Amino acid sequence: MWWGGFLICGLLLILMSIPFFMFPKTLKKEKEKMRIEEKTKDFQKGHRRTKSQTSTCSRHSTLSSKRVYGKDVRDIPMSMLKLLVNPIYVMTCLGACMELMIVSGFVVFLPKYLETQFFLSNVQASIFTGNVLFTYNSALIVKFTWCI
Repeated sequence: MWWGGFLICGLLLILMSIPFFMFPKTLKKEKEKMRIEEKTKDFQKGHRRTKSQTSTCSRHSTLSSKRVYGKDVRDIPMSMLKLLVNPIYVMTCLGACMELMIVSGFVVFLPKYLETQFFLSNVQASIFTGNVLFTYNSALIVKFTWCI
């Protein structure tokens, strides 16, 4: 019955996904905002404009065209550039990578070290390592969350 763990993990994942199904299909405030924007666009198209109104409306149309950012695949390079220029994002990713490098080395070699140095059984060494690793990761998650 080696597959029992997979069944248990699968059932737990399904149970944890139930709250996500309770989110609404559409957001009412966002839908209302889009409806108001469409009304203003229709109103601007329907009436005549003077020269000063044309410049104001052209600025408004460029602002509204920027609001549709992320609706096309061509926006991916620009979004990647924005992420790479964002110092908070870059430092968070670097911190997570450094933590992962340290923790992966720690997890791989610590149980064997504990077995040979302190004459623990492999079960005791693995349990100790798991407890230490869980505590360490929890503290780092809290620390990074507080920093951000």
